[in-house]
Amino acid sequence: MKKNLLRAAFIAALMTSAASVGANAQMSYGAPAASPSASSAAPAPSASHTAPGKVGKEVGAPLTVAQKAMAAKDWAGAIAAIKQAQAIPNQNAYETYTINKFLTIAAINAQDFATATTAALAAADSPAMPDEDKKDMYHNALLLSVQAKQYDVAVKYVPALDQMNALDDAMAAAAAVAYYNVKDNTNAQKYAQKSLDLSKAAGKSPEPNAQIILGNIQGKSDPDAARRSVEAIVLSTNNKDDWGRLIDDALSHKANSIDALYLYRLRMQVGAMQKADDYIITAELASQQKLDKEAAAAYEQGISAGTLTAGQAGKDYSHEKSMAAQDAGVLSQAAAAASRSKSGEDSLRVGEDYWGYGRYADAEAMARQALAKGGVKDSGEANMLLGASLVAQGKIDEGRATFAKVSGNEVRMRAAHLWDLYAQVKAKGAH
Repeated sequence: MKKNLLRAAFIAALMTSAASVGANAQMSYGAPAASPSASSAAPAPSASHTAPGKVGKEVGAPLTVAQKAMAAKDWAGAIAAIKQAQAIPNQNAYETYTINKFLTIAAINAQDFATATTAALAAADSPAMPDEDKKDMYHNALLLSVQAKQYDVAVKYVPALDQMNALDDAMAAAAAVAYYNVKDNTNAQKYAQKSLDLSKAAGKSPEPNAQIILGNIQGKSDPDAARRSVEAIVLSTNNKDDWGRLIDDALSHKANSIDALYLYRLRMQVGAMQKADDYIITAELASQQKLDKEAAAAYEQGISAGTLTAGQAGKDYSHEKSMAAQDAGVLSQAAAAASRSKSGEDSLRVGEDYWGYGRYADAEAMARQALAKGGVKDSGEANMLLGASLVAQGKIDEGRATFAKVSGNEVRMRAAHLWDLYAQVKAKGAH
């Protein structure tokens, strides 16, 4: 599981809950109907001895201070006052529950999740908890116990929340995480799917944790389902690590150098060049296609990123720089000759060269010229160049339509599919 996704999702859900619960934090004094708001003073109890289900004067005094501090968003002050109440002896069960309820809310807002977890679990398990509090208390207990990796504890609260119809997409994803980590894949899959269904019904982006879990479970018997799950995550998050997984998966099949190069070009576009080998392989693939400028640029970008050293690049880097300098001097002449040629193959070769210079509009023009003339050895490559050049320029719809025309081996089709996925991400403004 991705810890950054888990933490971000759970903190967001907790803070939303804490804001809602915090605004309505109340104590019950005297008759059950006497429930002052967070900003009001607490009335004195009507009896000298505190009745069960009520907060007495001694505990109520510091909790009233805590209420006022919480209303002012003074979480440190609130926690200090709550701890004063916590230290008072001979509490009844409802007083202890109320103290833990308040401490949960204040500690969540202070982002003291260790304190919040202890308090939330104590409150959620209290026999003095009123029925009307159960939804919020179980909510916090589930999220906090998952974040604390107390998965066996977390799953205790899921059935009750589900029965209350209290699981939104984030909560269902948290439930899936808990079940997944106690190796209950049946329920993990159930709640992951529930999360995705709830997200879809609400018109929201899917919860990445639900997608990851569903992909992990389904991937054991259905690799295509796992791949689709990662693709859905990429569409939602544009995460470079997940892009790398998809590209590596495509490259796990036998590929010729031009198809592999298109996958490394995509890796470059999405920012998934993470290892020295990524730059070296890109350069080598470009060199095999006699694309010297692109090869030299790959080495240069790796060195500039601090991922590759000049020593690792070695003599090949110097050679490609020298060849690229020569190529630059004759590129315009080569383009003119290709335009005069009756064969589209010459135009395609110049178009591929233009890509390495980042001249995407010129690459597009040459790819169109190649396809229009005919005589291209590999029309699939020409469509790949055209589609990639269009997407690189932000011409998303044209690019996607072009990728739909690509034909060839499995790796090429995977490359076209992933480039189309990238076009969709760009269309959403995620890149």
